[in-house]
Amino acid sequence: MQASLLKPEQWGLIFTLLSLDIMLPMYEPMGLQITEKERFVAMLRRLIIENRRAYEANPSVIPPLAENVLKAVESSFGGAQTRHFFLWSTTVFTDVPADNPQWDHWEIVFSYMMRDADMWEKLKLEEGKKKRIANVYWNTRKPERDLLEEKITTLKGRLLSDWDLEMYSIHRFNNDDESFDPFNTVLQTAEINHFQLFWESLLPLLSAAEKSELRAYAKEFLSELLAPDPLTESGLEGYPPEVISVLMEPIPLTLPYPDELRRAI
Repeated sequence: MQASLLKPEQWGLIFTLLSLDIMLPMYEPMGLQITEKERFVAMLRRLIIENRRAYEANPSVIPPLAENVLKAVESSFGGAQTRHFFLWSTTVFTDVPADNPQWDHWEIVFSYMMRDADMWEKLKLEEGKKKRIANVYWNTRKPERDLLEEKITTLKGRLLSDWDLEMYSIHRFNNDDESFDPFNTVLQTAEINHFQLFWESLLPLLSAAEKSELRAYAKEFLSELLAPDPLTESGLEGYPPEVISVLMEPIPLTLPYPDELRRAI
């Protein structure tokens, strides 16, 4: 398990969020299965404090927090739990779409298709098959999303513990500010987790030819959706050419063939 698969700041966000009392009920909706959550949280807090003290004592050296946490999980919870935590961190946890673009792009396709009757109609699959796919999608995802949003609303109404108050202050978390609300990351991660579960139910329903048809259709749709908007370029008049070039650069598609994309945990 290579901690270098994620940047230190990504690991730092994972450890910080999972150390919060207010996040304990969010583990399972995000797909993380920890057998003894309270002991796991106590371990994370101890290592976060040790990491902070080590850095304060020698700011020229960045302590290897991720490596230290993975070693501690291994020694305290065993290999299976460590592997699950590592795979969840590197393949499910999502703060921004770029963290897991292969899942995010497929999720975008289905999110649009399931809400756009014309788009769904154009997908060249047998009608009975499309009905089964739609049933699986809505039955496994919509109820979970509604329940999660209700739970988050309840949690946001609770008083923060002393540890949570400290972490909110240090990391500028704010439940009332869209840009700094840690529950946005929870929702992003839960969305990817639920989509991965749907995906594993979807694949057995499709033949090889249907998977190829689905991918071809998805690529065509995403190419149009993510293409630079000429109106955006017209609004950039006066910006340096190199800035315009970056802003107008097409977003690369990350849309693997269905069988090449599987849930890791």
